[in-house]
Amino acid sequence: MSRSRADAAIGEPPRHQDTKNGSAMGSTYVRFRNREIRAHDGTLEQWMLHVIREVESRPRDPWLLQLRDDWLIAVESALPDPNLDHFLTDEDRLKQMLDILNCTLSKLRQLSDTFSNEQWYELLKQKMPWEAADLPGSSLVPVRKAGEQMIELLQKQKT
Repeated sequence: MSRSRADAAIGEPPRHQDTKNGSAMGSTYVRFRNREIRAHDGTLEQWMLHVIREVESRPRDPWLLQLRDDWLIAVESALPDPNLDHFLTDEDRLKQMLDILNCTLSKLRQLSDTFSNEQWYELLKQKMPWEAADLPGSSLVPVRKAGEQMIELLQKQKT
């Protein structure tokens, strides 16, 4: 995957808009080992893209490469199902994924809740790894919340 595919998708507005009030429609149940959380589709897509970036910064385990590719397809098709049971088949993978999710969340917490147009321009100009974190003025709070929920879902299953 070229980095530009993930970068282009991060910050895109949700694909499905409620014409009555402008809010995004749709949610997904993220399931893992008989437990689930509910996440807003657009927010989950953003979270998955940030996780993909973290995956790309790590050694290339074959299962992580497949996860990255599957998640990109899911995000691009507006069907953001992380399919956790398929990928997290043993405790080593679960531990590795929790580390990836916690690192992703930590990086998102280092960013301000919203970006001004000036901050957006500076980040893009500097070509920092997290330059496309969100649209100017958009909030990262729901994306962080989605990450926290996914981490909690996985931690409850850890033996």
